[in-house]
Amino acid sequence: MKINKIKIQKILIFFMLNLISLKFILIADDYIFANLNLNNMWEFIFNNQGTETWCIKNGRYLGNTIGILLSMTYKLNYLNLIKGIFMGSGIFILILLCSKLSDLDTDKSFIISTVLILLAPISIYREVYSWTSAYVNYLVPSVLFLIILLILDNCINKKAKINYQDIIFIGLLGISCQLFMENITIYIFSFSLILIIISFFKYKNILKLTMALWINSLIGMVIMFSCKGYRQINTDGYRNINIGNITNIINSIIGNGLTMIDFIIMDNFILISLILIVCLFIIKYNTNKNKFFIISIFVSIIYMLFINFVFEIMGIDINQFPRILRIIKYFLNCIFSINIISTLIYTIFKFIEEKTLKKKLYFYCISIVTVSMPLIIIYPIATRCFFICYVFLTIICMKLISYAIKYEIININGLRIIPIILVTIILTNKYYIFNNIKQQFDEIISYTEEQIADEHIDNVLLPEFKYQKYFHSDIAIFIGFLYYHNTPNDIKFKTIDRYKWEEIANNK
Repeated sequence: MKINKIKIQKILIFFMLNLISLKFILIADDYIFANLNLNNMWEFIFNNQGTETWCIKNGRYLGNTIGILLSMTYKLNYLNLIKGIFMGSGIFILILLCSKLSDLDTDKSFIISTVLILLAPISIYREVYSWTSAYVNYLVPSVLFLIILLILDNCINKKAKINYQDIIFIGLLGISCQLFMENITIYIFSFSLILIIISFFKYKNILKLTMALWINSLIGMVIMFSCKGYRQINTDGYRNINIGNITNIINSIIGNGLTMIDFIIMDNFILISLILIVCLFIIKYNTNKNKFFIISIFVSIIYMLFINFVFEIMGIDINQFPRILRIIKYFLNCIFSINIISTLIYTIFKFIEEKTLKKKLYFYCISIVTVSMPLIIIYPIATRCFFICYVFLTIICMKLISYAIKYEIININGLRIIPIILVTIILTNKYYIFNNIKQQFDEIISYTEEQIADEHIDNVLLPEFKYQKYFHSDIAIFIGFLYYHNTPNDIKFKTIDRYKWEEIANNK
């Protein structure tokens, strides 16, 4: 009976995720990609030395190819369903993989994994889940890497038999993972190199597997960084590496370090709070003498809730505050982040008794740091660059929950209905929001086409979106590329207040 319930849950969630993703609109460079075709897309991807404003100048060859192909379906009638199904299915597969890697019982792991992945902050919905180009370059490699971890976990801990199909498959995954996002490419190469050394001395049974992974990850990394666009990284008008002198490096490390704290810890306050709560139960179960950690956990959660309320829910811009207050806020973020990290590490080191679980938790903690480090001197960085860190945090959280349930530190049997209710609320809420955005988008597209059909029009006013926080970029900046790609943009587009736009549109 349990199996049937789980299958029904999976079918319903898969259906809802695809229903929501079918409502995702074109965002940012998706508008440019939608105009390409099979004849010119290859030049667009591989012409890394081009001087065009929107020429791709990076080695994310596989990610860019998939992103362009998906964006191109926008103009292909019913084939545009492919993009939505691809994106919805990818989120579903991510949930399944987190569930598989969690060590939780099957009847609990899937629904909890769903809750955690869908409780991601709005910035992840805006910059990863709903933006086609970012989705393929950040979510897809995360999924591929989790598949690698699952294969290795089965071979090392469950001692599954290794055959040539596994070696070929992990080799393909190794080279594929390297052609999406630069910091993930560096991380996976480092991971495979360390793994091959460990397997040589300890896990000789998987040496062929790790050798295939390392060789192919090296090939993939060479392919990516042989891209000539990286030689122009400080002259392409978008990206910069601040290594000119010691002062630049220090300023970059401090600035990016503070930004990373926000992206990885402060913005993910729900997930971090849940991790802290589980740590609290584990600490309290083992000893009552750690009042400092118990109090610090409560204070950290309250602080994060306050920060989230002020700067997210209230929508207050930190830049509106005087410089001294901004410095105090960043300082407090650092203090509380150090407290959060130390609480997690202390819990793992002191109270997690299972050696295998302890090693896995350390691995994910170290991975968060390792995958983030290449970005410490890159400008600009954004939430999407750290999406894989959110995935690692999700797995850490689920493993801690699994441990707490196994040793009866917490009992969630009476709370099983709560994750189901949460998933229902979240999916309903996201469907409502993205359906609303899609309706507004269709309205704007119809209005724009009607306006540009008039030969005397040289200026088109577009309305602001409701739920603007849920998608990246202002539509007026990019919609011109949908109709004037590679041609003189003789019509200008400008965003105005929605109510003013409705007045103007109705008068016309």
